Amino acid sequence: MQEYIFQEVKRVGEIEFDFLDKSKPLNYTIRLASKMQLFSEPEKLVDIIRHQYIVEKYDPEMIQQMSNLLTDPRNVNIYIRSKSFDSKPELTPIEDRWYKTKYGKEPFNPALLQKITHP
Repeated sequence: MQEYIFQEVKRVGEIEFDFLDKSKPLNYTIRLASKMQLFSEPEKLVDIIRHQYIVEKYDPEMIQQMSNLLTDPRNVNIYIRSKSFDSKPELTPIEDRWYKTKYGKEPFNPALLQKITHP
């Protein structure tokens, strides 16, 4: 990502933060409390209110690492939902422990993975 794009994203985040709609105090408190576990260092808690809107530092290496993770097909889950699976139980052999929902898992076909990663 080029730095000027980063600066635009940063400015949009600042504007979103500055003009946030007010929320109910209880909901706001619950949301902040649930985010506290994301901050490993107490001194960083000062950023808890604005961290999802505002980025501080342009780090092209970190941006590239995240981009690589997001675009790697080995890191994707694809969910397909259809009533037609009800008549084909072999496609959904696994049952969820809590909700008893049936589902199946299978890796990408190696040929398809090759085409995706090296078009």
